Amino acid sequence: MKKIAIVDLLGGFGNQVIQISFAKYLQDSGFVVRINPHQLKNKEIEKKRNLELNIESFGFKSISYLTYLIFEMIKKLFYIRLFNRFFNSRYNPIFKIFEGQHLKKDFSFINRFTGYWQSEDHIINNQNFIRESLSKNNKNLNQIEKNELNENIMVHIRRTDYTDISEEINDEYYLEALKFTKSNFEIEKYDIFTDLNTIPHNDKIFENANNVYLNDGSENAFNTFSKMANYRYFIIANSSFSYLASIMSMMNSKVVLYPSPWFKNSNFEPFIPKDWVRIDSL
Repeated sequence: MKKIAIVDLLGGFGNQVIQISFAKYLQDSGFVVRINPHQLKNKEIEKKRNLELNIESFGFKSISYLTYLIFEMIKKLFYIRLFNRFFNSRYNPIFKIFEGQHLKKDFSFINRFTGYWQSEDHIINNQNFIRESLSKNNKNLNQIEKNELNENIMVHIRRTDYTDISEEINDEYYLEALKFTKSNFEIEKYDIFTDLNTIPHNDKIFENANNVYLNDGSENAFNTFSKMANYRYFIIANSSFSYLASIMSMMNSKVVLYPSPWFKNSNFEPFIPKDWVRIDSL
């Protein structure tokens, strides 16, 4: 009998796509997989999110809200010390919860995965699956393969919620990355994609940009993502959105610059392809 996997969706567009990719990895590994979108609205989560994807276009089914409530009750038992020892022991063949970024493979019959799963390389192996499934969600994503190559540099700056938790990337990272692309590829023009809804005053990085795409409600996440993925040169933020866009780019010989450390207050770093260029972000 096949094992069952319940994959929770957390975070915004980029995180949800990566979690779906992880679900595909589990399915290809022999699991019967169901997606849990209800976690996005969990009252205990600091920031609630909207479901950004049509789950069925990825070939998956969602669990019902009643099933979700049952799993939440089991999860509460999981954290009680008396039950926790049993749930985490090798004598538990029924149900386990897996959290975090790294996959442990001591599975039970029913397994709930509640994490971001960016440390695994499944996202690289599932590029075609993601691209085809996203195009079913939104026809504009077909343009990832058809649009004319944008020879400017795609710069992603995430500020709003990251400023609140002191995880925004400093200007020195972007200046150093722009210096690198200029000296190595003779590319100076760059376009900024940001979660800000207005351009900051007296900010040289924004002032010198060729184009600035704001989060002002003028387009949805699908269209922004499609634009971002059509560049050859990427200076990404510590964000799953630009991380995923750079991976999904169809451009040959693309160049991706990424911040290291990824976060200031955590040791986490996503799976990084070997040819990406590390830029110090402290």
